[in-house]
Amino acid sequence: MGRGEAATVRDVIDRMAALRGEAPFLILPPTGSRVTFAQLQRDSRELAARLAGLGLVKGDRVMLLLENGPHIAELLIGAMYAGLVPVPISTRVGRARVASTLAHSRAGAVFVAPDDEVLLGNELLSGRSVRLVRTDAIRGPDWRDFPVPTADPVELDAEDDALLAYTSGTTGEPKGVLLTHRAVVAAAANVVGMYGLSAADRALCVLPLSQRSAQNTTLLATLLSGGSVVLPRGFEVTGFWELVRRHRCTWLGLVPAMISQLLSHAERSVAPETLSHVRFARSSSAPLAPAVHREFEARFNLPLVEAMGQTEAGSAIFSNQPPPARSKTGSVGTVFGFDVKVVDDAGRALPPGRTGEILVRGESVMKGYYNDAVATAEVLTPDGWLRTGDVGYRDEEGYVFLAGRVGEIINRGGVKIAPREIDEVLLRHPAVLDAAAAGVSDAYLGHDVMAWVVLRPGATCSSSELLALCERELGQYRCPTSIHFIEALPRGPSGKVQRSRLVEEQGRQRPRLEAPHARPPQTVLGHVPPRTPIERILCEAWGAVLDREPIGVHDEFLELGGDSLRAIRILARLAGSLPVRLSFGAFLAHPTVAEQAQLVDDALLHELGDKAALFLLQEMERLREEEVAGRGTAERMTMADDGRPPATAS
Repeated sequence: MGRGEAATVRDVIDRMAALRGEAPFLILPPTGSRVTFAQLQRDSRELAARLAGLGLVKGDRVMLLLENGPHIAELLIGAMYAGLVPVPISTRVGRARVASTLAHSRAGAVFVAPDDEVLLGNELLSGRSVRLVRTDAIRGPDWRDFPVPTADPVELDAEDDALLAYTSGTTGEPKGVLLTHRAVVAAAANVVGMYGLSAADRALCVLPLSQRSAQNTTLLATLLSGGSVVLPRGFEVTGFWELVRRHRCTWLGLVPAMISQLLSHAERSVAPETLSHVRFARSSSAPLAPAVHREFEARFNLPLVEAMGQTEAGSAIFSNQPPPARSKTGSVGTVFGFDVKVVDDAGRALPPGRTGEILVRGESVMKGYYNDAVATAEVLTPDGWLRTGDVGYRDEEGYVFLAGRVGEIINRGGVKIAPREIDEVLLRHPAVLDAAAAGVSDAYLGHDVMAWVVLRPGATCSSSELLALCERELGQYRCPTSIHFIEALPRGPSGKVQRSRLVEEQGRQRPRLEAPHARPPQTVLGHVPPRTPIERILCEAWGAVLDREPIGVHDEFLELGGDSLRAIRILARLAGSLPVRLSFGAFLAHPTVAEQAQLVDDALLHELGDKAALFLLQEMERLREEEVAGRGTAERMTMADDGRPPATAS
């Protein structure tokens, strides 16, 4: 059934009950039970009557404080059938988030498991006309204390409110995204079109149904297509593939964190023939590194399609398509059901290949943020364009490549750096399981770059090894200044990395994030010329790029008119002249020739020892006297007796 045949979620349920009858819609591994399309319709009608019996009227909000299971699926769909507005929220967001969501949504009823009532507390419910419906994970809602229902469902229209979905709030307080029935049905139809879903398809839903991606892409799109959904209690890496095999799932919805776990788990050798019924796996909610993408497809012999969506857009916006259609690794695919444009800071449309903010327009876009007209006006233009906040570009074939979020782009001395490109390079290293880069406040550059890495179980790797990889692949100015090893990256309910939390935690561990160069410039009396071969090489490179002579060893780079681009040019000149490499971060953190020369000396002593370092410096002095220190020395200076490559001073 297509979108044009249904205006509301109730229309979809009624028509699919007529078409599919006793065919299974929900398959529930925890109990072995099934919910058919006809049963879904009966349960939805009963729920509509019971909610009316609670005194709720059309448009009232109903909070679903539940984890995955058959009842959240039926309550979510059934509340929309009844003309009420479900407010799904995960129990994992914490008590403060539950309190703010309950207060902001003004929910008239809360469905909650008995074990999770502590998240509400008496003080949250006191003074509110909120009905509490205890909902057991197996038996469902306990209606014993409520009146027997008698009411018939109210009339519904496509423009009626259908769903209030709160954003994950990775950069601030979550906002309530209000979607109409028209938007919800259109969003589901977009997914059906993206993947050619039909009654023959069976989806595996391991993502939380408190997330918009799982609600729309897996649950409601399957309802619209007439297929079925396997709904376990959640994601468990152990036995995951057995679940896929046993229930003959044809497609799987995953996020990158789950994909990484499947790759690192012992049960990773899956016989291809046992998964021949799987058409594709889907990755969404967070960027997927191309190296991880390729490893998954090679390991499990399954097509993996990357997609991108947003709660404010109704859910899925872009996606690659499963075979035989073409897919591009590293891209989130092409658009479905939307107009799209990429714009610059002034709002001007950009041609293919140019990076800017992505804007979309379509039937599934939100009505607005609930009770927040100011925030709505910031992201919805008067002519209906949604500012996604995602930065990226489209190629000539319409495939979209993301660079990051508007607020996450790092401005390092005027150079724009997308954290995602650093993440992807780090994830190429075989020891790295997860990685994230972020910009930290810097008094000199505006932003500096740090990265956080999670190693694979049993793997080892040094920060210098990863920094060398980044410098080789990204160049010095895009390379992080430092790398920190942690046990896990902080992620929001939707699976997105919370980069701001990484920066905040680093700030708590180190109250002074400012690099040494953030100190006030020191006044040096008199000009001090270079005194050593290293200082002379540095002064010559500084002078050539800054077009200034003479350079003193205590002169400050910034005071001489230096900036990040000039620093890069100086480092390029030094690459063939110094016996060790200076990193971009080290150069800016030590802004005088004397300090940089000391870094080089320290690196030489560490790598070669006292005697070898002294011999090398003497050789440099001799070559200087022959006036060849500027070139032709790289080969001699970068080779020790053991043939080791040059060190890096950082």
